[in-house]
Amino acid sequence: MRPLVTPHEALRQGYARLRSVKQRWGGRVHLLPQADDWPRLVPGHLSVLDGRTLNVSVAVPRDIAASAARLVLGDRSERTVVPLRLREQDGGGASADGTAVVELRGAAEAAGVLPAGIDRHLLDEGNWKVSVEFTDVEGGSRHFALATPPPLMEDGPTVPDPVREDGTSCRLGTSATGRVHLTIGRDGPGAEVKLVRFDWTGITLRGHLVNAPANAYAGGTVELVRRSGKLSHSVPIHWDGEYFEASVRTEDLPGVTGREQVWDVRLHCPGLKPLKVARTRHDVRVPKKVHRMPVRLLTGEDDRSIRVNPYYTPVGSLALRGALVAGGEK
Repeated sequence: MRPLVTPHEALRQGYARLRSVKQRWGGRVHLLPQADDWPRLVPGHLSVLDGRTLNVSVAVPRDIAASAARLVLGDRSERTVVPLRLREQDGGGASADGTAVVELRGAAEAAGVLPAGIDRHLLDEGNWKVSVEFTDVEGGSRHFALATPPPLMEDGPTVPDPVREDGTSCRLGTSATGRVHLTIGRDGPGAEVKLVRFDWTGITLRGHLVNAPANAYAGGTVELVRRSGKLSHSVPIHWDGEYFEASVRTEDLPGVTGREQVWDVRLHCPGLKPLKVARTRHDVRVPKKVHRMPVRLLTGEDDRSIRVNPYYTPVGSLALRGALVAGGEK
């Protein structure tokens, strides 16, 4: 007889299946086949690291005596060209290799000094076709669409193309025909956790707004919503521009009892959609296993003692798990 699955275990398994499906299909770009999807080359390597560094290596077809090569992002109406270096291979033939920084046009972090020899390319939000062009010694040009490359790493501890701290992302996707596209864009509004700190009586939470206007949320509060019964309590926030800080005390946990319960943490402002307070701008594949926080015993002004464990859900949202300790209820 198979053992019964607890609700918590069923939820955990569901999230695991969701992550698996997202990893397999989340990069698929649903675009109709187009004439320039062929002919194709499969790159030996194609990746986006740290959400902005594009790396490519493509073998030059043996029937082309290439004198120059370039990576093309986009189509004839709008395109960005990345020069590639031609390298002779030990086994014969040649490859075209290159590295470039690709960022969203107008992004806050699209600045700074790059290493010598690496250029920055600013793109508008959307899907960009990825192609390679070779110029031969006679001046002729050959154009190839790039097909899906071999997987870089499917199950490592980090993802190669995370959402960056400024909320922008740059990822490789695949069309329905198997052609590679570069998808660049901006994440939705959020409240990103920067610090969770304990003391004897409570928890200090620090964070900042991402892709959300600071003036619109300036009067907002941190809202603790109990999952069972949907009780909620608001905690005042100290604002400094887009940065916020709140102190959560034991008396701020609504409906706390001796039975363990969970409170979701949100940023609430009247008239606006609540924002989940979360930690999502990172490259960790399974944040719950890495961004772990200890269980602490907190004592309030009413002398009640509560066992509290902040944690991140599989999608990165901050939650508080807690209960009154034995003899702590008044």
